[in-house]
Amino acid sequence: MKTLQGVLRDKAWFGKQIKFDDGHKYLSKGFTMVPNQFLRFDGITANDKMVFVCILSFAYTGNTCFPSLTELRAMSGLTKPTLIKIIKTLELRGFLRTEKEVGSNNNYIIDFTHLNNLNILNAGGV
Repeated sequence: MKTLQGVLRDKAWFGKQIKFDDGHKYLSKGFTMVPNQFLRFDGITANDKMVFVCILSFAYTGNTCFPSLTELRAMSGLTKPTLIKIIKTLELRGFLRTEKEVGSNNNYIIDFTHLNNLNILNAGGV
């Protein structure tokens, strides 16, 4: 049986589902990969990062997803007004674009293209 690191090293993971055997039950419901440069970016708060990771967890096979504010509230424990404020911050920082759908959930487009230009914390590499 391969380790998680071995599976990730051997597979082109972006945009693909990684399957785990029964030995990895805790991972069988999926996981979310987050670039270290994003986590080390000092221009947003910990709550901003948490909400972004929650949104990112819905982008199963690409950079677009549409979780409801109710789902994000349940995952984050934050209030609806706080979520809306954080989503606006993430948009202003260029990590998200939001397409509003009348009568439907917002469509979130995730954008990591500007990560190389971020002022990141000096926290052990990258």
